[in-house]
Amino acid sequence: MLDVIYKSVFELSSLCLFFIMIYWLRRAVGSIPLYMLLGTFFAFAQISQMPGFEKMLLPAKSMGMLDNGILLIPVILMYLTIYEEEGTIEAHRFILCMLLSVLSCVYIIQMILVHCEVNLDFSEMAGFLSDTSNFLVPILIMTACQLLLFMVLPVTYQTMRNMHIPTGVAMLLHIYAFICGNNAMLVVCGYSNAHIFPLIEWNVSIVVISFLSHFYLKITCGNALVGNKRPFAIISTLLEHIQSAGRLRQSVEEWEGRYQTVMDNSMEMIFLADKEGNVINANHSAVKQLKGFSEGLNLASIIFKENGEAFDWQGICAPLLNEHAEHQGTEPQPPKTTFFNSMQMKLPDGRVIYVEFNISTARLNDIGMVIVIMRDVTDSHIEEQRRKKLEETLQQSQRIQAVGVLAGGIAHDFNNLLQAIQASTEVIAQQPLDDKSKSMIGNIRNASGRAADLVSKLLGFARKGKYQEKLTNLCNVAQSAADLFEAGLKDVQFKPILYPEPLMVMADETQLQQVVLNLLLNSRDALPAEGRRRITLRTDKAHGDTDSWKERPVNVPDTPDAYVTFSVKDTGKGMDEETKAKVFEPFYSTKGVNGTGLGMSMVYGCISHHKGWINIKTAPGEGCEITIYLPTA
Repeated sequence: MLDVIYKSVFELSSLCLFFIMIYWLRRAVGSIPLYMLLGTFFAFAQISQMPGFEKMLLPAKSMGMLDNGILLIPVILMYLTIYEEEGTIEAHRFILCMLLSVLSCVYIIQMILVHCEVNLDFSEMAGFLSDTSNFLVPILIMTACQLLLFMVLPVTYQTMRNMHIPTGVAMLLHIYAFICGNNAMLVVCGYSNAHIFPLIEWNVSIVVISFLSHFYLKITCGNALVGNKRPFAIISTLLEHIQSAGRLRQSVEEWEGRYQTVMDNSMEMIFLADKEGNVINANHSAVKQLKGFSEGLNLASIIFKENGEAFDWQGICAPLLNEHAEHQGTEPQPPKTTFFNSMQMKLPDGRVIYVEFNISTARLNDIGMVIVIMRDVTDSHIEEQRRKKLEETLQQSQRIQAVGVLAGGIAHDFNNLLQAIQASTEVIAQQPLDDKSKSMIGNIRNASGRAADLVSKLLGFARKGKYQEKLTNLCNVAQSAADLFEAGLKDVQFKPILYPEPLMVMADETQLQQVVLNLLLNSRDALPAEGRRRITLRTDKAHGDTDSWKERPVNVPDTPDAYVTFSVKDTGKGMDEETKAKVFEPFYSTKGVNGTGLGMSMVYGCISHHKGWINIKTAPGEGCEITIYLPTA
């Protein structure tokens, strides 16, 4: 008998000491190994208690530790030890691990029996395993009952501890009570006919291991074992966790709703993208602007610089993400934000808008993400460009006006001198002269005539010339100029396109005809020597949807019906911005010694006098189109 007791005490004590040692090392190896071992014992304890299991063993062999409830003793001991030292939270984890262990074991057995053929040599085993309901259902029932006991056990245990009953005694009584309760449930449910109370050798073993645990707790916890705790803390704490989880979930949902509301009602476009620029999420403003977007939308492929160059997404975002990753685990740093303005974004429908945005980084599930907050500034950009254009136009107008005042004054004084020269020439010409003198007088007359023509152009530029305004049909003026121009034209495709109805203006017909002829001659001179040589003259009513109308002077109202136009378009070499800015300045010419530099100056002065304006659309190598607007009569 003593040999049996010694053997039982040694087996059970060794096993419990092994578990206590693993528990003591939990700070080095973690709690997972302990819970895996205890879960295995707990699951096997359920199987060993099921009806028919003992029939699988030879009758001569003793059940030993496989006897009803014995394998549960180390599990209960460690459960109470964990509760005593670490409290209710860890006890809850313990119960959850036991449940998962049993469910995993049941699933594996079920899968083996359903999908595999088991070679059953013993009829008793065949009967035991022939129907899975013979043992799987009882296992689940017993597991549920025992886990309920696990929840109740700390209540009575803590009550005894609050009464200052020693830890070893409280553990002894509760382990013994749990084993007896387990065996009673087996008998009541008809799963076993075994004894309710443990055999004498196991009673001695329970006493030994209870005081082993008592000494371990005394050594590790010391005076911390003394003190009162709430007996129902394990149940109330579980309920609090369930309630707090619900409150936390509700709070998270509320905050998520608030943030989503802020995002969706923001006028800015907000994107969440990965390091490659692929959009993961976006707010309503972004979806509306992009007219919806597919999952594969890539911001890096639709954002460009103002000059059309590709945006270096990797070069910008990679350093930000790396810097953000380096600060992980340290004191939280405010996110670094990089701002970009005057950028372009190409929309799915082909439109291009101007945007400004800032880029910052964040980490979601330990993955670096890029947050882009973007604003559509197309309207303000267009307004800014228009303002700059108006400023340039005003500055050019003021510059030309100043030059015009100077040129007008010089031309007026020079004209007075010229009239004296011409009058004197006429008087001398009436005197009897030899042939040489007459030739010299003729040269003076010709030079004076050319000088008078220059003076006339200067006065026209300065708007001090003589204008005889009358009701004039612009189409007739254009046709007359076209006839004169076409008479001496060679190897040029010239096409006048005249409006079918009269376009009446109050103008000096001669001056206006000279304007049209000057523009045609300039276009002819700008044509290439070879290739496409084409000039188009067009008269029309003003249209409000054209670019030239949208670029009108700021003091012109948006009433296109009150204006008519004529334009000259060529396929010449065009002009760059620098040449375009100087085209109306007097004595500025791109023709070298063949040009006076006064043709476009005269055009500017004449059109300004008629309260019109000039729009030039040109680029190097793309020809030139000059459109002139005049108010209708």
